[in-house]
Amino acid sequence: MSKCIRTIKFFGKRATFLACAAVLMSSLLPLKGSGAYSQAAYVTEQALPAVVLVYSRIDYSGTFYIPWTWGPEAFTFTRYVSSMGSGFFVNPNGYLVTNGHVVFCFMSKNFKDDSITKNYIIQDAVYALLSWYQQQYGITFSQTDVQITLDYNTRYGQIEESYRSTYVILGEAQGDVIEAKRGISATVVNADPFLGRDLAILKVELSNTPSLLIGDSDKVRTGDTVYAFGYPGVVAFHPQLSVNTLLAPSVTQGIVSGKRLTQQDISAIQHSASTTHGNSGGPLLDENGKVIGVNNMGSITELGLEVAGFNFAVASNVLRDFLRENGVGNSVGDTTSHFQKGLAFYYAKMYASAKKEFDIVTTLFPYQWRATQLSQECQASISNGEKASSSITASVSPESVKVKKESITVSGYIMHASEMPIGVNFSWPTSQVTIQYTRPDGSTINHAVLISTEGAFTDTFVPDVAGQWSIKASWQGDDDHAGATSSVLTLTVTEPTVIEIMTETGIIYLIPVALVAVVAVILMKRKSKAATPLPPPPSG
Repeated sequence: MSKCIRTIKFFGKRATFLACAAVLMSSLLPLKGSGAYSQAAYVTEQALPAVVLVYSRIDYSGTFYIPWTWGPEAFTFTRYVSSMGSGFFVNPNGYLVTNGHVVFCFMSKNFKDDSITKNYIIQDAVYALLSWYQQQYGITFSQTDVQITLDYNTRYGQIEESYRSTYVILGEAQGDVIEAKRGISATVVNADPFLGRDLAILKVELSNTPSLLIGDSDKVRTGDTVYAFGYPGVVAFHPQLSVNTLLAPSVTQGIVSGKRLTQQDISAIQHSASTTHGNSGGPLLDENGKVIGVNNMGSITELGLEVAGFNFAVASNVLRDFLRENGVGNSVGDTTSHFQKGLAFYYAKMYASAKKEFDIVTTLFPYQWRATQLSQECQASISNGEKASSSITASVSPESVKVKKESITVSGYIMHASEMPIGVNFSWPTSQVTIQYTRPDGSTINHAVLISTEGAFTDTFVPDVAGQWSIKASWQGDDDHAGATSSVLTLTVTEPTVIEIMTETGIIYLIPVALVAVVAVILMKRKSKAATPLPPPPSG
């Protein structure tokens, strides 16, 4: 049997499959507008920066055949197949997690030994070969011809070289970055196949990466709310969406439906959050924003139809063990902590402080796309004069004093008055409170006092006019807060009584002394009269 070998170069589109985790995407969870808060929005915001698109590609060269009835005709060429899935960082040192099958590990840890990966390559080669031959020579191949060619190449086709390259695309990207491979090159540290734990650890040469903390899947209960993150293919390749937003991560919400074991005795979490091809490797989070699973598969009927709402994730404790086996820790760093603090300020409408935190994040990690967006939103709010509300509470003690003689103390606090759904510690900047003392005739005296870092202030004052005084405290606000004025306090200032005046001047003490002196004089006079002898009687 003669064999003709031709070398050809294909310019057609490569074959791409989206790593599975079936079911069509029903809806995306929208993010709230500027400053609005919900638990779902917060979980979404803090998780999005750590979620990445994982693009894995196998370039191959080989010899493949068209089995004509008169003998096979051989062709040699080079092409590639690729897959797209999701992943997420697990520490600030550039380590991230995805599914094993996203990097072509279905049945084996080594993609070159993986029979399913080999089948993908054979299928891609056969379809490309027959399509090229049809375009060149106008020959139409029936479905039977295609199947015969597939079967023949499965037995005799030769994959001579294959090379896997993996890329990570961070956050929101624009244009055809997948095809152009404009992601960040990643090393596959280790992978466990789909028919196993279906996990892979990747490493990119980046520092200060945003990351997610891993929760305890043993504590997950049926009915718990969960959130699935990733890059669903139905969105990434949607023909009606702009390229400006195609490659942005999506999030869907559902509940835990149950706990299962796979045929390989691997713990899995069943949930109803919508996922589809492309979500594989993305995190499944609980309401606290911790990873409780890694999405990896959905459900299909006997006819191969996807069934919505019955999806599965590798349990987080399985992931924890896999990371430990490979010496990879789970932690968050400064990028994540500053971003979370920025979110707290953002939801509290403290836009100046929020922007500072987001700008720190982008300095630490320039790829943090969401921090860049939120910094821009904060700047827009600042430009529009939007600030958080503040309030002042004040009190006066005592509430009644004598004019010019007794002092009063006015004290109080400045407080953040807008909603602060995420508690955050902050210090009040050096600022002044103006305390206005209003006399009975309407004239005023203003005292400027500094506030402490806790927002406290105090002032001492001696009223100089008797009558009913009013007191209020106010401030102009700061970069984050609008100004505020306290409620009006009243103070009663009275003149001293006659007795009080006499007591103060000492007159009241002279009166008893004078009385004592008068009494003494009278007594002495009486005593003097009693001591004078009577004259003798006249003599006869």
